[in-house]
Amino acid sequence: MLTDYSENRRPFYLRESFPWTVEYANKRNYAEELLHICDQSEIQSWKKVGNALDVSEARKIAEGVYSDVFIGEYKRTTAILKLIPIGAEGQIERLYENSFREAAAKVVVLKELTGLSEVGEGHSTEGFIQLNGAMVLKGHYPLSMIYAWRVYKQSMSSYKLNPTLFSPKQNYLLLAVEYGGITLREYEIANIPQAYSIVYQLFAAIAVAEFRLSYEHRSLNVKNVLINCCDPNDTIRTTFAGSEIYIHTHGVKVKIISPSFCRMTKDVSSIYFDWESNEEFFMGENNLEEIAFQTMRMINKNSWRPFCPTSNVLWLSYIIDYMHDRLTQLQVDSPENRDEFLGHFKCLHLYDSAWKWTAAHIDNHMKKEIIERLLKQSSVLYQSSTDTQLSTSFSAFNKEAQSLDDPKFAPFT
Repeated sequence: MLTDYSENRRPFYLRESFPWTVEYANKRNYAEELLHICDQSEIQSWKKVGNALDVSEARKIAEGVYSDVFIGEYKRTTAILKLIPIGAEGQIERLYENSFREAAAKVVVLKELTGLSEVGEGHSTEGFIQLNGAMVLKGHYPLSMIYAWRVYKQSMSSYKLNPTLFSPKQNYLLLAVEYGGITLREYEIANIPQAYSIVYQLFAAIAVAEFRLSYEHRSLNVKNVLINCCDPNDTIRTTFAGSEIYIHTHGVKVKIISPSFCRMTKDVSSIYFDWESNEEFFMGENNLEEIAFQTMRMINKNSWRPFCPTSNVLWLSYIIDYMHDRLTQLQVDSPENRDEFLGHFKCLHLYDSAWKWTAAHIDNHMKKEIIERLLKQSSVLYQSSTDTQLSTSFSAFNKEAQSLDDPKFAPFT
């Protein structure tokens, strides 16, 4: 269950205009809170939001456990529209709906990650998918979206419940977010400098979120990393520890999708997904992603509320190992240069947060030449360690996680 924990005090996302008392804190109305967060006085019909939302030519492109994902227009700009059935109260409804409480938490997290684009406490990043708007709607899908849903069903494998089977009084949360590109799993990495840029962009974004929001992603797999092509000379600007950092893109801009599984804290409120009794997430051992979930649980000792940024390092290690395998599969550059890329991150498992690794490795002014210089540095490291077998950072991380008495694996509070 996605949980917001605020010790019965007013959460930061409820403004002073929202009535808050001790009595209310013990019996909260999450439907009203969701409307407040979305700046709505009541749940709207599809017709009433026609000025802001244009789905006349909507196209379904994906789906999640609960959601359908379309491309449409929000405030006259092309946007990704994520539609989630909400209002679940019983066990049966929870099979295909989110509760109002879970929906409110989703919007809060997206708003806060979007807010990281503004400098705060000497840190900023635009590395997360930006939220353009959120709405609470009621009623059947518009006909254009039902048509798009059926087209997707015919061409793709889908097990989603047909939206026409929902009640005409069904409530939905609509999230309009920016288009971030294709997934890292779909993208074909062009060269080694591009691989470095992808990793550095991920580190910068996660490090800022750690510092500002005590943030853990907890599911940073290749489907939650989006790649968009850009001018090879473009740079990504991030503010880190009070200094502006420029990461050369080498033709790719990275955006992170934040899942419901994430964890964050602001003021007195913590939002997290409690996995303590969700054994199904930890059953498999067939791939790196399943092993990452199990290792994450070992690291935090199955306690999901405290801040344990080591999980971010774990998932970044997984991404690096995946990218090395992908570079090999695509036969990008030479085997030596591919191993140099992996070797550059081989000590990552010694750090307990993305912020600390970034602070130790990133330049104050990340100019175009930095990636080329890193390539030369990693080449020296590789040559000096020819008598030592190179092990992947993820494998080393997984091995060290077996020793949970190590202080660096203790959850941060």
